[in-house]
Formats: sequence, structure tokens, C-alpha cells
Amino acid sequence: MDKRIFQLKLFGFMLGVWLIFSLSLTPSNIVIGGLFSLLVVLLSKGAYYHEQGSFFTLPSFWLLFRHSFRLILDMYYSGFCLLVTIIKGNDDPIIFSMDLENNNLFITTLIANSITLTPGTITLDQRRNRLLVLSAKNDFQQGKTIEKDIKTRLEQPFLKGGIR
Repeated sequence: MDKRIFQLKLFGFMLGVWLIFSLSLTPSNIVIGGLFSLLVVLLSKGAYYHEQGSFFTLPSFWLLFRHSFRLILDMYYSGFCLLVTIIKGNDDPIIFSMDLENNNLFITTLIANSITLTPGTITLDQRRNRLLVLSAKNDFQQGKTIEKDIKTRLEQPFLKGGIR
């Protein structure tokens, strides 16, 4: 892929993420988001892409949009569920390791960050496609139920979208 086309797609992606999370379409917010997006594109050379293109495959904008929307809903839902768990005294933290099916560093990092953004779970470490996760609620199955839920909610949409 031509380097300029990739940079333009990365810029568009970053600006889209900025606008989605800032929830504002004012001209000043668009300009600020554009400047930060441009800065990210310029500073990303060598870390996320090189002269021949990207180190990984970026998912489509709509796949990332759906993921972001679902993540926001999950954050609210998990927050309320965690509140009930803590009030009832059912919190029993567990640390477990899980392997993701994809080998895409971008998707693995996105899933790790999504786990951390969801109340009650934190990604402690990431090595390739292996994550070390802390959950505030123990499933008493060495984290297998939580792992299945994470894979279903966060990883499967990308696998179905052809991103491995």
C-alpha cells in the first residue's frame, strides 16, 4: 500500500476515534482532533508502519465503530454489575492468563485496552497474543468463563471481520 494512502487512513481513523470519544462536532474540536491525529501519524512512523506499509492490518472503520459503541455499552453495564457485586460482598479477585486466536498486534492491544476500560477487569500484561487479566469477580473455573465472555464480546467480531 502506498505510504501516503496508509497515512491518510491512519489520520482518518485517529480523527474518527477523537470525534467519537469527544462527542463534539464543534469546529474547534475538529481542528484540535485533526492536529492530534496529524501528530500521531507523524510520530507513528517506525512504530506502527514503515516505508512498505503497516506492520499489521487495520480493521475497517465500521468494525472499529461497532467495537467502540459496544465497548461504551459494556462499560456502563459492567460498572453497574460491579457495583452490585461489591455491595453484596461477592468480589473475589482472580488473575488468569488467556490466549487470543488472532495474531494481529493492533487487535490484541485493542482488546487488552478494552478489557482495562471495562470496570472489574484489568489487563496486567500482554505478550504477543497472550493476556494476563485481573478480574474483580471469580468465576471459580480458573477464569475460563470470563475468558470465553471476553473472546465472544471483544475478539469474535474481528475474527468474523477477517482480521487475524
